[in-house]
Amino acid sequence: MCILYVDGQVQWEYMTSEDGIRSGGDSDKIWYLKDAIDLYLKRVEADKRNGVFWAGGATTEDDFSNIDEFIESPTRLEGNGVRADDVYNTDDFKSMNLDASNTNNLWWRAINRMSKALAASASGDGKAYVYLKPINCRTIFSPPSQSPKDEDPNHNNQATNGEIWYYAELPMLMRNLNIKQIVSFHKEGRSFVTKVEWNADEDQAIHPRNELDDIAMDASPIMLPPEAGRQPLKRDVRQHGIW
Repeated sequence: MCILYVDGQVQWEYMTSEDGIRSGGDSDKIWYLKDAIDLYLKRVEADKRNGVFWAGGATTEDDFSNIDEFIESPTRLEGNGVRADDVYNTDDFKSMNLDASNTNNLWWRAINRMSKALAASASGDGKAYVYLKPINCRTIFSPPSQSPKDEDPNHNNQATNGEIWYYAELPMLMRNLNIKQIVSFHKEGRSFVTKVEWNADEDQAIHPRNELDDIAMDASPIMLPPEAGRQPLKRDVRQHGIW
């Protein structure tokens, strides 16, 4: 299935979940994916739609400062990039009767849908950017974990990425026809290091656009794959500054 949405501004293919079709909020008043996309397109100017994401792993306040610096740097995105917190605000959550002090399953349903919308709406210069420190050979395809770590004993001590990145954002970015490359970045000393982690054309044989499951974020509840090893969307802590 290939969908062109809002005069071609949002376009994707290989969708199986039918996300983005329903609108107006579900029975719990949580926005559907289409509602979140509509707000993104309304709030973010076309030249600023460079999506900036966070893959997970051990992250400090300095790391979040590095993400902000990369967005604002005159030699990088020159202010033309957005992360989730730049698009969706506290009032949006209040309109869905959600409170940050109670990060229940409804909260995480909204977060997952907003995150997928951010990936669906990204266009910019054909690239999406993800903050990823390559500790223990971590890549954008490293296994997901509810509590991502640089060494995760539950994943044979491999470095792990966050579940929202792996289940919501990465599959959507790969299906987003406006995105041709996913580029990782991190800081070493005073300089940023970037790497093309995925190229839609060159990596088609090993990482096709539909490689990862398209999980239905419009489902209630959102069902994670069996390998997640846990019930849907049970979360306790919101990461500071970005989700």
